[in-house]
Amino acid sequence: MFWALVLVATYLAWPGFFAYHAGRLWTLLGLESLTYAVSYFKFRKEIATHSWGAKAWVLVSAAALVQILSTGDSGLLFGISFYLGAVSRLEIMAILLLLPRWTNDVPTWYHALLLRRNQPIRRYKLLNG
Repeated sequence: MFWALVLVATYLAWPGFFAYHAGRLWTLLGLESLTYAVSYFKFRKEIATHSWGAKAWVLVSAAALVQILSTGDSGLLFGISFYLGAVSRLEIMAILLLLPRWTNDVPTWYHALLLRRNQPIRRYKLLNG
């Protein structure tokens, strides 16, 4: 709820930013929705991969959001955030499609491939409990 309200406040402060970047924002929303659909249809559960790419996307997106709130624009950071978000959503879909059964805390698609082959993966306490 917090982030939804931050986005609403940002939209109210800088609606031009949202209008200019509507295509990218709708693309990210579509990819996010698709990842949830894949998880639901395959496992009947929500996503909980906690992938490294998703974590990086959140950090860059938070920085971009601060810049947007401060200046009304975020050229470089928003661009990085868009591409990192798109790639991380695609990776999460790959993870979900590779997993033979629902598993949380899968760092990358490579780790999902190992799990598919019944091989153990190394989990890092700081990154993936």
